[in-house]
Amino acid sequence: MTEAVRRPSDAVLLRLVDQGERDRLGHFYLREHGRVTLALRGVRGGSRRFGGDVDLFSRGVATFTPGRNANALASFDVAHAGGLVAADPVRFAIASFWAELVLATTADDDPCESGYDVLAGHLTALATSPESERRDLLLGFQLGWFRALGHLPDLDAASLLEAELPALGPDSETIARALLAGCADVPPLSPVALREIGAVTQRLRERLTSRPLLSVSFLSQMLRGSRSR
Repeated sequence: MTEAVRRPSDAVLLRLVDQGERDRLGHFYLREHGRVTLALRGVRGGSRRFGGDVDLFSRGVATFTPGRNANALASFDVAHAGGLVAADPVRFAIASFWAELVLATTADDDPCESGYDVLAGHLTALATSPESERRDLLLGFQLGWFRALGHLPDLDAASLLEAELPALGPDSETIARALLAGCADVPPLSPVALREIGAVTQRLRERLTSRPLLSVSFLSQMLRGSRSR
């Protein structure tokens, strides 16, 4: 690590793991540095070191310093707290799935600024989204993330066929393009579109990850529960 890593960078906190009696390890995605694991020293047991409890899925500006065994978080100025996402079971399941997907498809210190924008923007939208829009966000994030990483071709039939991805019908292609563009008015997500776009994103997940994502079953359970209410 060099002195450059000490500079502040936009950051999203994706995972927290307890370490010892006082510390945690935080898995962050930073605009300037990509996926980074940082030690949060002394944050357990009521410490106010970083301005209070550090919530999952919070977005803000982080600085960190290099260490021999682990890099350490120096500061985390939160602009968007993750509490609204973490407190709702369906939002939490969606964000957990996104976090696992990001961590599974990236390497340490390999930044993708457009990918960061997709992640941060979708988490911001998810925090206040009505239930009817959450499947739109779920698919839109995956399309945007795979596009940012360079793995999603154009959505016309010929490009999808060349990439060995499932085809999209005309209506599904229109919806997928609207989701990618972040349109305010996305056409209704029909069962056919949900199935066809979902097949594309599933194929890409299987192609880019070495194992099934553990969060998928939890996400499916939460989505089924929300439909039954």
